[in-house]
Amino acid sequence: MASKTAVLFGGTGFVGVFLATHLLREGTVEHVFLCDIEGFQSGGYRADLCAQFEGISVVTVDVRREITWRPTFGEVSLIVNLAAIHREPGHAPEEYYETNIEGAKHVTSFASAVHCDELIFISSIAPYGAQKEAVWENSTPMPTTPYGVSKLVAEYIHRLWLQASPENRRLLIVRPGVVFGPTENGNVSRLIKLVARGFFVFAGNQQTEKAGIYVKELAHIITWGIGLCSKSNSYVLANAAMIESCTMADYARVISETLDKRPVTLSVPYTALKIVSVGVMLLSKLFNVTTSLHPRRVEKLKINNHIKPLTLIESGYQYRYSLASAMADWKTEYPDEWR
Repeated sequence: MASKTAVLFGGTGFVGVFLATHLLREGTVEHVFLCDIEGFQSGGYRADLCAQFEGISVVTVDVRREITWRPTFGEVSLIVNLAAIHREPGHAPEEYYETNIEGAKHVTSFASAVHCDELIFISSIAPYGAQKEAVWENSTPMPTTPYGVSKLVAEYIHRLWLQASPENRRLLIVRPGVVFGPTENGNVSRLIKLVARGFFVFAGNQQTEKAGIYVKELAHIITWGIGLCSKSNSYVLANAAMIESCTMADYARVISETLDKRPVTLSVPYTALKIVSVGVMLLSKLFNVTTSLHPRRVEKLKINNHIKPLTLIESGYQYRYSLASAMADWKTEYPDEWR
């Protein structure tokens, strides 16, 4: 009997690595192919984590092109599409469409070619847009950015794949909030560094809600969703966010408690920071230098992401991590990022 194999596109990213090791640890599959446009940094944390498992192979695949690669062994029982251009700002609009939309077409074509009937698409909360009220899975998507639009279109492409054979195929679409954890290298990582240094600035956004999920929790949610698809119906859509509504002040407080530090905090008016960011961006273009202070990043500081995980709640999903226990686990798992 052929061994069960999973193929993770965009697999060398931090979500892919934690999902791969989780799938192997849980015995969901026996081998995982991490298909990505780039491999691991030599000697890096992700490479070291994967090296602990014999059943992981890294393959160079560009989802923007037709996927001609085929696994050399095993029966492909699960495909996960994690491949995406997602950093915002940082890319031209066409880059989001090229990778996220064309990638969805090529991944679903690959699934059909290898006769895999179980497909997972890791989408985003970006299709909801900047809505003022809490949003659930049944809320109307209103994307406002090229990234959000591309992710919503990609969802429909995966659903077209399902509709071609709904009696045999199963599709799980997960919309995670801010995913944080070891090697995330995003906003939560930057906040940890600022708190560790003893000083950070709020931009009038202490009470701005930011729905988030710990990367290890997300891996559990994905494997839970696989089971839910097989038990209930062929299609499941699930928001992935903590039940507790966390504000920027909550993140800063919990990180401070985890580090046992009392950093100096300063609150500056949002408008003032926005004006400064525009000036810095213009100067950076003039002198051809890079800067992390971008008007779009400042705008995102004030956007509420009040995402409710209705599917998780109604199905009785049992959370493994709170915000506090997630931060504590992260610090234990990869202490270098907490210095």
